[in-house]
Amino acid sequence: MKSLVAAIGAFVVGLLLTWLCLYTLSHAHLPHLGQKRSGCDVDHCGPSWVAPATLVFLLLPAVGFAFTGYVAARRGWTVRKTGGIFAILIVATTLLFTCMFML
Repeated sequence: MKSLVAAIGAFVVGLLLTWLCLYTLSHAHLPHLGQKRSGCDVDHCGPSWVAPATLVFLLLPAVGFAFTGYVAARRGWTVRKTGGIFAILIVATTLLFTCMFML
């Protein structure tokens, strides 16, 4: 039961981190490194696989956090080890979204 609660809590933390990254980056004025934006949104112009791929991209960090929380609770990791791995996940998630936002 403790592992399930840890996994759900970590999943919520992953979702909140994803929301915080997307909210912050949508209000930041970052330079775009890729091609010029066309003004076409995914719902009307994109292929059919883009919407599910975007959903997976948005949920992947939360699933990673949930898995890590479950394993940490199941194996009885120390607070220091758990905090270190979650810090690495936070940095990796933030860098991933920042890099994708700049393209």
